[in-house]
Amino acid sequence: EMMARSRGDLAGGAAHPVRPVRHTSDSRWMGKKRTVDLRYADDGGVTAAVDPPDVGDEREPVADDLVRESMDPISAVLSAIKSYATNPTCHGRFPVFDGRRRYDLVFSEDGGRAPVRHNLPVAADRVRACHLEMAHIAGFWRERDRRYPTEGTVWMARILDGVPAVPLKIEYEGRFGLVEIHLVELESGGEIRRFPAEPVAALVDAFNPDR
Repeated sequence: EMMARSRGDLAGGAAHPVRPVRHTSDSRWMGKKRTVDLRYADDGGVTAAVDPPDVGDEREPVADDLVRESMDPISAVLSAIKSYATNPTCHGRFPVFDGRRRYDLVFSEDGGRAPVRHNLPVAADRVRACHLEMAHIAGFWRERDRRYPTEGTVWMARILDGVPAVPLKIEYEGRFGLVEIHLVELESGGEIRRFPAEPVAALVDAFNPDR
């Protein structure tokens, strides 16, 4: 179980299309409540308050210089969407710090990995499959996480005319097996588009900093 919120500025530059101001998350891991509060300074500095704090040496340490100019997971996904709207190609590398782990969210051309017949409720000529990778850098469990690299496919789709493409489906191999995330509703300017509800796997596996 996890609830995350981000606040920031959408008028960022090319390198950082979204400038986060604050990110908070509340979750439960192994029955215990955990919170993360990230605050971002204008000079690129990041202040993290994590409860409970990490103890011992089970996780790889995260150096301060790796955290500078990073963003939270929600801001990274929004940055990818904004970049795609400007240049509709699968390209981008976004530095993420979620309070415990530092990784890059990498978008690249799918290279034929995704099936051509995607069975998605949007015309094929309005969908593009991009490869998605969580590139581990620091803060992961020393033994466990290295055995489970996270990568998969995100289908970007132009669903409503005049609205930038959004992720219609995300599919990736994680620590607990195959995870699928589906868009179920999109609203813009009073127009609403709904999609058939399918079982949706929570983002806990990939984006929960407590795992």
